[in-house]
Amino acid sequence: MVDKYNFRGVFRTFGYEMNGHDFHLIKEMIYGPLVRSDNNEEREYKKAEAYTAIQPNRQFLYEIVSNKANQIDVDKWDYFARDSYHLGVSSNFLHDRFIKFARVLQVPRKGERMKEICYRDKEAHSAYEMFHTRYRLYRMACFHPVTVAVNIMICDALVEAAPYLTLTKPNGEKFDMLMILKDMEAYRMLDDTILGVIRRSHGNVKLTKARTLLERIQKRELYKLIRRIKLEKDAKVAENDVKLEDIVKQDKSLKLDDMCFKIVTLDYGMGAKNPVDKVLFYSKRDPEPRPIPQDEVSHLLPKTFQERQLFIYVKDSDKKEVASKCVDEWAQHQTWIPKREPETPSVSKAKKIKCPPSTSEKRDSVEEGSPSETKRAMLQEDEH
Repeated sequence: MVDKYNFRGVFRTFGYEMNGHDFHLIKEMIYGPLVRSDNNEEREYKKAEAYTAIQPNRQFLYEIVSNKANQIDVDKWDYFARDSYHLGVSSNFLHDRFIKFARVLQVPRKGERMKEICYRDKEAHSAYEMFHTRYRLYRMACFHPVTVAVNIMICDALVEAAPYLTLTKPNGEKFDMLMILKDMEAYRMLDDTILGVIRRSHGNVKLTKARTLLERIQKRELYKLIRRIKLEKDAKVAENDVKLEDIVKQDKSLKLDDMCFKIVTLDYGMGAKNPVDKVLFYSKRDPEPRPIPQDEVSHLLPKTFQERQLFIYVKDSDKKEVASKCVDEWAQHQTWIPKREPETPSVSKAKKIKCPPSTSEKRDSVEEGSPSETKRAMLQEDEH
């Protein structure tokens, strides 16, 4: 891809000649520590334990784009601003202020003084706010039950279409979707336009299932969420532990293909760990950077930094009721699913609440049998 699109020539116009070291540095900025592969190819690398493209005294540069140490990086700040804007929600995290109080300082690491990006101690609460913003965006958008349902439906459509859909490269060579993992040029062509190709394939009977799924998305006939289960904090549950066959076997009208599920993980970016524990802060009184314990920041901060949820869907809305009953029955026998509390019986008839009369009503009406009412009746008799 670099040679095909002449990336070297683009950099050359700005007076810079790219070499193998530059590729190594760019890859480490994104993926973390890498080392050349055994065949020593210029662009082939494998995971390593330590960074090698930059000298140790400048390795703080790795913390800017994709920070593997504490997850604070500009990539997050970019999608915080973009996603918050498009979702119509406000973000309490102010990245401009956070950058203002960032300093590159020397800290002791493995017996040496290494340079790292540190932040002012009064911004510790902002760091928690940043990670909570990440959690909130993932909960509201990325892992919203409707988003998950649409993603599953798109994946199902692509799986159905893959064996029968043929695409064409710019050079006229044809390929099917199963080749994309082996051909970079083919992979580059697999973007959102592929969905339009499937939707317009009315003459291809083999793509009927895939086309129907995409049409359902447009009509909002989505897979229906029948159970949203918040897993226990210490539950070691993987997707292999969820057996759909154990659910559908409880009713003959259900088939294995009628249901699907997804386990989603919401966290602060480092699994169950608190990423702020990895951040170093400096102060006016003591310029020596140090981590700030959570209790020194606030007693109102979370104690848990990861939660996992199981979304179970039924693909046909007509089977939602029977599928829901089967899932409830199945869930009672799973030790890793919290037991539901019994629901409060619904009240058949709401009690009528008599509101006190307004001032005008008091003025216009008089309680029956009162002296005023008796006097009014006597005056009416005299008139007659």
